Amino acid sequence: MKYSVLLVGLVVLASGCVGIPDIFGRDVISIQQSVVENGVKDVIAVRDIYTIPKSPLLPDQQVILSFLLENRDAVKSSQAYVDLFNAPTMRDLQDRPCNFYAATGYTPNTLGIGTPLPPEPPPNGVPALPSSQRFCTPDQCGVDTGGCPILPGEEKPVNIPMKTPTESDIKSIRTQTKLDFKTTYDFEGALSYIVPAVNSDEITKRQRAGEKTNLFTTKSHSSGPVQIDVELQGAPYMLNNFEAVMLFKINNRGSGTLVKSQIESGSMEILFPPEFDVINDRHSEKFTCNPDALTGGMRCVNDGGKLGPAEGIIPIYRDESRSSLRFSVKLREPLEEPFRSYQITSTVHYSYELRSSMDLTINPFNNV
Repeated sequence: MKYSVLLVGLVVLASGCVGIPDIFGRDVISIQQSVVENGVKDVIAVRDIYTIPKSPLLPDQQVILSFLLENRDAVKSSQAYVDLFNAPTMRDLQDRPCNFYAATGYTPNTLGIGTPLPPEPPPNGVPALPSSQRFCTPDQCGVDTGGCPILPGEEKPVNIPMKTPTESDIKSIRTQTKLDFKTTYDFEGALSYIVPAVNSDEITKRQRAGEKTNLFTTKSHSSGPVQIDVELQGAPYMLNNFEAVMLFKINNRGSGTLVKSQIESGSMEILFPPEFDVINDRHSEKFTCNPDALTGGMRCVNDGGKLGPAEGIIPIYRDESRSSLRFSVKLREPLEEPFRSYQITSTVHYSYELRSSMDLTINPFNNV
């Protein structure tokens, strides 16, 4: 837990005035915007990667790939999964290849040998696909065991035992190989957005008096590599009796990638306040919006709507969403106050992938 005290205070606050386009009210409206970044971008870190013993290694020698998984968040735990997906020439302690391959129809656990048998024909109607069997697995957090939880501030050591190839396998020559592994973890990102709405009579009143109205807007982002962002199209404030267009975006700001480079269907939701109407025929077709029984607002979920779940997927290109996540909203009732601020929240559940590697050299003794 040695990082907890440090991370609790890791909040970045940026603020400044927002430029207002040439629209009604710009001469008497001043907007102060604050952006709050909570926590860290890379929640899970893979560090201290090494082998025991160190490279260069001897043929037919037992070796352990060791590293630490660290949760750098101060509040949230995460479920992590480790997969050694590429380890050419290496074997497990029962002499089975780490890079095992078999067509559909095999039962790899019963083979018990280092070399796969010739492909068997798959059952009728079943395509011949590579096996996802792994023989070289970690002592904890493995994909085959359902991963492992990593608590806030926790460091978890992971060890993957294996053996180097035999001298005959490498023909008694110096051989270089590489161990590639990935760490996948589940996390949730969140956004809290406070947006102001202005009464048009207030603008007229201020213009007559030659005075300005000061408003504020705030965007607060949770920790994690995937960030939800939102902007009002046009003016940075809403005007009563008029529609406002909100554009949402998902950004990858971490050092890894989203699994499949997409947000899965049903994984993102936006909650609008009860004072808002979301105009049904003028929002993203990826989302379905329904009244929320708990808050009285409108809850929108990327389930694909009438188009089906597949259309709810939000693809990520070059670390950001390019799909139109557009919502037209309007106040349900005319604004009686001079101005008022409203909170909009959004969450996204995702799986994130980090890739790491370790170079190895296998060399027979006295081969110089």
